This record gives sequence, C-alpha cells and structure tokens, in this order.
Amino acid sequence: MPSSTGILAERAVTGVVILSGEDHEAKSSSVPYQQEFAFEHYGIPVLYPSSVSEFIEFGLHAVALSRFSGCWVALKLVAPLCDGGEVVELGRDSRPVALPDVIIDGKPFSKVANFTYFPVLNVATEHQLYAERHVAVTAYAKANDLNRIVAEGTRDRIGIISAGKSFADTRQALTDLGYVTTTCGTPEFGSRRSASLPIEP
Repeated sequence: MPSSTGILAERAVTGVVILSGEDHEAKSSSVPYQQEFAFEHYGIPVLYPSSVSEFIEFGLHAVALSRFSGCWVALKLVAPLCDGGEVVELGRDSRPVALPDVIIDGKPFSKVANFTYFPVLNVATEHQLYAERHVAVTAYAKANDLNRIVAEGTRDRIGIISAGKSFADTRQALTDLGYVTTTCGTPEFGSRRSASLPIEP
C-alpha cells in the first residue's frame, strides 16, 4: 500500500472501499495477521462487521462514509465469516443513511479532492485528513449509531467493549457462562464498536 493512500481525498461523487480479508488464525496464511495497525498508520477508517449479513449493511455504510468524508474506508472481513454463510433477507429493517451536518472552524464541512504531494503543501493535506475528514467520520458514525451500547442495567459496574466478530464471540461466551447480556439490571454492560478506527471520544 503506498504511503500516500490514506491522505488522498476522493472527488465529490466517488469513494474508495478496501475489502480487507484477514486471517487471524493463519488458516490459509503462513502467519496470523491483521491490518488495523497499517490502516491506523495511513489514517484509514475501519468498519468491522460481526456477521455475514452485516457485510451488506456495512458495505453500504463504507461507500457512503467514503463519499461523505473523502477518506478511503476499510471493511475488515475475517476468515470465520468469509468462510461461513447466512440466509439474508434484503431490504428488511434497513435504515436510510444519515449524513450529519459537520461544522469545521465555523464553516460546513465539505471534502476537497487534493492530490498535492509537494513538500510543505502535503503537510496541510495531512492536517486536513486528521482535523477535518476524521471529524466527519466520527460524526457519521454517531449519526448512524455505528458505535452503541447494546446492553445496560441499573447496577452496571463493569463495561465490556468489543467490535465485529469479537463482539459476537464475546456475547456468546457470556451467554455460555450464564451471564445475561440483555437489559435487565445486570452488573455489566456491553458496548459495541462497529467503526473501530478512528476512535470516537
């Protein structure tokens, strides 16, 4: 991946989605690997589906988020989900994409296609990535409820935060251990992060 990848700002009607197939268990790779560290380095937001059906939902969000923010957006697809299957009913319970109003320095956010790599000028481009486009990314994640608390009670003391397939596995493990993961006054709550990068405050 070229070092300039994440800093590129896409044009008004275009977007870029990276389908990142990941093999944490080294099932078909020589070593286990994950790409979040590289994506963080390049300033690329990451969406992490927790099920096969969410490939569709998060794929649509990835396209919309890239078009809205100007960022390249990665879709993290792990081997257990890519090797699995699921019957999906399209169009059911689907929610329209919400595009938030983002104000940067008192002005409405508008992505600017910028392919300038000259010394000094590219520093301003990098600043735009982190100070403007990433602000738009976190606003989009909030407007579309990508990161949310999925279970909470009146006696919460411990919080568990998880993302993607790890979220599904964590909930299943808690259920197997006899913990209730629905909203019924249990002493723990669960928070789900679907947009794992950048981190929403």
